[in-house]
Amino acid sequence: MGLEEQFFYDHLTQIIDNTYQILIKKKNIEDILDDENNVPMFLFDPAEGYPSFNKGVYELLIEHYEQEEEYEKCQALLEAMRQDEQT
Repeated sequence: MGLEEQFFYDHLTQIIDNTYQILIKKKNIEDILDDENNVPMFLFDPAEGYPSFNKGVYELLIEHYEQEEEYEKCQALLEAMRQDEQT
């Protein structure tokens, strides 16, 4: 496993949380990039801007949080996904 791949796996929880914060609109990309205590990585490319709608990212996060039994986060993602589908 290469160094970059190891870094990714070491910080996967933070990367998932960053993506969650963006999708539920609790934070914006700049908030996360400016936070010195945060790993500035996402499950999408922020250089391309906020993903207008990517059902696959929502589904991946919902599946992750179901496995972690964090059902409140699943609900928040489902609500955000419904809102994003309509825009």
